[in-house]
Formats: sequence, C-alpha cells, structure tokens
Amino acid sequence: MFINGAYIKLLFAGHDSYRHIDSQQAALLPYLKTFVSHYRVILLLIILMAIILVNFYYQTDYSNYSKLKLINGWLIIDAIVALLPFIVITPFGPRCIFGSYTLIIALLVINLTARLPHYYKILTPLSLLALLFLGFYFNQISLNYYQTNKLSQDYCQYQQTLQRKDFYVINYSNIDYLWSSNMSDDPMFLHFFVGDSNHKIIAINYEDWQAYAPHYKVGDFQKFEQQIIRQHK
Repeated sequence: MFINGAYIKLLFAGHDSYRHIDSQQAALLPYLKTFVSHYRVILLLIILMAIILVNFYYQTDYSNYSKLKLINGWLIIDAIVALLPFIVITPFGPRCIFGSYTLIIALLVINLTARLPHYYKILTPLSLLALLFLGFYFNQISLNYYQTNKLSQDYCQYQQTLQRKDFYVINYSNIDYLWSSNMSDDPMFLHFFVGDSNHKIIAINYEDWQAYAPHYKVGDFQKFEQQIIRQHK
C-alpha cells in the first residue's frame, strides 16, 4: 500500500474525500481485535505460525533450502508491511488485506511445490474440489450477509422519515465471517445509516426479525415495523 499514490498523498494532506489519518474508528487494530476474538481464528493463527516455524527450522536435504528460507522471510515481511499503513489510515476493510493474503498463499504454494516433486498430480484436483466447495459455501454466507445488510440499510432510511428517538437496527445471524461488529454495534454503520448520536439504538436479533420477514414487501416497512415495535416495547 505504500506505493499507492492515494496513500502517499495522505502523508502530506492528512486526509482526502474518503481516507484519513489518526482516527481509530475503523482502522486496522480495532478490526483485528474483533477478528481474533473467535477461538477458531486463534487456532488457525497458531497452526499457521507453527507451520511457518517448522518450515524455517526443519532440516531437509534439497539443495535450495537456504534460498527458500530467504523467500519465506521476504514474503512474511512483505505481508506485514502491506498492512502497516492501516494502523493509522482509515477506513480499513477486507479488501485492504488482499495483498497480504496473496503473499501468504504464495508462501504456502512455494513450500508445497518444493517438497512435493509431483505436486500438480495431487494439488490440482484437491485444489479444484476445495475451491468449488468453498466457493459455494461462502457464496451462501455472503448472500445472507448482503441481504441482511441491505434490508437493515433500507429500514434505517425508512426510520429517518419518522423523526423519532428510538431506532431499531436489525442484526446479522452471526459475525463469524465478518471483520466488524454486528450492525447495531458497528460505529461505521450507525454513522452512515443512523447519523444522529442522540438516537436510542435498539438491536433486533436475527431470529426475531426473520419471523417478520415473510410479511415484508420491498419498500413497505409499515407492517414489518409494527411487528418489531410490538415485540420490543
């Protein structure tokens, strides 16, 4: 990210129409704190670190091992450096980690190919099967997140027209695959779609509003809201 002209300009201007410095509202560290709060992510990080350490110190007999160690070191350093600007630059989201993700994938592939002389016979079919499965699995998860986020945005915009203090924000089913908090606790979502900090935010759990979803017609929130208010008075 250091070579991106938009981020270089921030060093001199401090902000532009989209990015800014010295705000922790949505920068890297708060997102990482949310992300690593899940035990599965912590376990994954431990396994990844163990693989990296074993790879550095495991004694092997192939001739280019010293070169491989150097490549590994540079890939890890580059993956970390690519994220460093986002300690102070906001906003930060999943797209900002794509470069680091690509470098880590390269690290894993390079080491597998070095240790498996006929890797393509094994990895190609396994990779295709894994990608097909993961693509379908995460497509369903992403669709649910998108539909929930869009409905919550539209519902918040509808409530803006009512000019009241209580603000009902519908939540995701879970945030296991998100970097952010649920929408009723997400400062960025509340800033853009609720706005007034004087509003009292009332969170509507996924299971609750899903019971009303069959009665919802696109753009017509009246009956949908009546059911929410009735249960949460």
